[in-house]
Amino acid sequence: MDRTGAHVIVAINGFSAHALPNLTLDQQLGAIRAHGTTVVRADAPWANVEPNPPGQDGPQWQFSFLDHWVTTLASHQLRWEPLIDFSVWWARTCPNFCPPASDETYASFAQAIAQRYGSKGTFWSQHPELTYLPAQIFEIWNEENSVTFWSSGPDPKRYANLYLAARHAIREVDPSASVIVGGLTTNGGSYDVHRDSAGRFVKGMLAAVHALRGRVDGFGFHPYGSGPQDVLNWVVHFRQVLDSLGESSAPIDITEFGWPAGDIATEALRASSMRYLGLELAHSNCGIRLLAPYDWINPLVADEPGDFGFVDRTGLDTTLRPAGLGWFQGLAQAATRPKVLLCTTPNR
Repeated sequence: MDRTGAHVIVAINGFSAHALPNLTLDQQLGAIRAHGTTVVRADAPWANVEPNPPGQDGPQWQFSFLDHWVTTLASHQLRWEPLIDFSVWWARTCPNFCPPASDETYASFAQAIAQRYGSKGTFWSQHPELTYLPAQIFEIWNEENSVTFWSSGPDPKRYANLYLAARHAIREVDPSASVIVGGLTTNGGSYDVHRDSAGRFVKGMLAAVHALRGRVDGFGFHPYGSGPQDVLNWVVHFRQVLDSLGESSAPIDITEFGWPAGDIATEALRASSMRYLGLELAHSNCGIRLLAPYDWINPLVADEPGDFGFVDRTGLDTTLRPAGLGWFQGLAQAATRPKVLLCTTPNR
């Protein structure tokens, strides 16, 4: 891939926007687009689409929830980046965020999402009045290297096989789709190469399943860190790990990073951190394809414990907090600068 950083997809996490009333959602998505964002990352929730196990006639897909979501996005010239998650009750054998009991069952669900919303999706043929903005990047699971989202304990081999099954199923109906490894998380604190759970997980995947080599369309990455320099250090190190494994052409899609909002002093620090990262990451030579901070809004109606949002939790105001202003200012400044040589160029 092009490692110059000339064209980075400006994205945002919009998980919780699902919970907003329609009028408020319209206002928030309009503001997202007005600030130059083109992609919104959000769940394709298995439990909504296939709440019951397949019957004698096969799966009974229920797309009304996602049809409304994609319609609303497209009306604001926004593209969806679906996160294919999590195991519905009937397709798992352990509690919480348990991996699916069957790779094939999960792959069937992933294929249904691509068949509906991808480049040849039935949704688009049924809605010619909408701007054609099919999903292009499909993310397989989320933070599978953590016990939080892989409750049976991280398992590189198990995940690698799940990824390959889902990738094959998606590309069978949408050959142009980019199917990426779900965002791998860091430790969230100070950069420490000895605590590199993301890099170790990728090494484990490639060592356990040799068929994976050359078949990864991209790696999702969540470089949470105590401060902005920790984030940069994690990104550079992750690129080095991928290069060392022969994956130098695979893009990095940074699908989450950020810090929670706080008092005036905390928000000022968050703003300067986001501005700095916008400058450094948006035009680097690390092979970053997509940047999606976490997140646009954590609305009160979603009843979430943390507030990482760029806008107020009420959902009634689209005015950017200082962190949001800092982020978009950083992106704008990066566009006028030469590329930032953060990462070394691998030998060819």
